[in-house]
Amino acid sequence: MRYAISHLSGLIAADVRQVAREVLLARRPPSRATLEGVVLEFGPGVSEELRGAIALGGYERREREIISATLRPDDVVLELGAGMGFITTVAARIAREVRSYEANPEFARAAAATVARNHARATVTNGALMRSPHAATVPFHLHEHFWASSLLPIEGSPTIEIPVFDFAQACAGSTYLIVDIEGGEVELLSGPLPGIRAVCVECHPAVVSRQAITGMLASLFEQGFALDLAHSQGQVLYLERG
Repeated sequence: MRYAISHLSGLIAADVRQVAREVLLARRPPSRATLEGVVLEFGPGVSEELRGAIALGGYERREREIISATLRPDDVVLELGAGMGFITTVAARIAREVRSYEANPEFARAAAATVARNHARATVTNGALMRSPHAATVPFHLHEHFWASSLLPIEGSPTIEIPVFDFAQACAGSTYLIVDIEGGEVELLSGPLPGIRAVCVECHPAVVSRQAITGMLASLFEQGFALDLAHSQGQVLYLERG
C-alpha cells in the first residue's frame, strides 16, 4: 500500500512538471533567464525545450549539485564541453581557475558571452581535445539539438572542421575535470590523468557502448580513482583519487 501511494505521488508530480513545462513552452520564448544567479541569453540555436528546462530549474542540475559539493577554492578546472557556459560560470565562482573547451563554434561564442556577462574568471576556447592529435583540425558533426553534436559520426548530419588541441598539454596544471562531450569521454579518460584529483563526467551509453564505458572506468580505477556514490547522480559520475 505504501509503495502504491508513493508511486501514485510520483506520477502526479511528474504530471504537474509536464503541465508546467507545456505552459512555459506555450508562452513566447524568453530571450534570457537567470538560473542559480547566472544570467543566460538565448540565441537561435537554443531550443524551446532547453529554454523550458532552464525556466524550470532542471538544466544541468546534476552537474551543478556535484560541482557545488566537491569543487575546492584551490582547484584548477579543465572543462570539456562548455555548452552555454552555465557550468563554466558556476565552477568559476568556486575554483581558482577555469579553462573550458567547446567544440561547437556557435556555443563556444555563447559560452564566452555568458562568462563575460556574469564577470566569471574563466576562459573559453573553441575546439576539441584529443590525445596525440595528428592534424590541426578534426571533423565535427552537427546535430539539430546542439548538445547532441559530436566528434563521433551522426548519420545525415552536416560536418564542419574545428581546431583540435592536445589533451595532455591542456590538462597540465589542472586538478579537476568536468567532462560532457557526447561519448568523447571514453577516449580521453581511458588514459593517464597526471595531477587530476577529481573527475565529474556525464556518460553517454546511447552514443558509446557500455563495454567502452566500463573500460574507461576500469582505467580510472587503476589510476587510483574511486567512484563516489554519495555525489554521483544517474549518468553523471563523480570520481575522486584517494
